[in-house]
Amino acid sequence: MKTLVITLGLLSSGLLLGVPNTILMPNTPDSLVEVSEFKVTSGTTTEALVTAVERMNAVLEATPGYQSRELVYHEETNTWIDLVHWSSLEAAQAAMESVMSHPEAQAFLSLIDMETVRMRHAHTHWASAR
Repeated sequence: MKTLVITLGLLSSGLLLGVPNTILMPNTPDSLVEVSEFKVTSGTTTEALVTAVERMNAVLEATPGYQSRELVYHEETNTWIDLVHWSSLEAAQAAMESVMSHPEAQAFLSLIDMETVRMRHAHTHWASAR
C-alpha cells in the first residue's frame, strides 16, 4: 500500500485543531471519509471538546480500519466538522456499533447538540500532497 503525506492547514475559513501538521494517510481509492458536522451544547469550551476528542481517539486508534482524524471549526456557522478516515464503509459502520458504548464516546457525545448533527460518508477518489 502506498502512503500519502498530507500537510494540513485551514479548511475553508475553519480552524484546524488537535492534529499534527503532517499526517500519513493510505493512498487507496476506496478509503472512506466520515464527515460529521455539529454544534456543541451551551457552555462547552473548545478545550473541553478537544480533550473529549483526544480521549475518544485513543479508542478509535485501536479499532480495525481506522486511519486518521481531524477536527475542524467553521467560525461563520459556529459548526464543528469531525473528519474520520476509514479503510472502508464496513469498517466505519462496525466502529459505530462497537465504539459508541465506550465511556470516552459517551463523554464526547454529551458535548454535542444532537439536533444539529449531520453525518455522511464519502469515498476518496483523489488526494494531493505538497
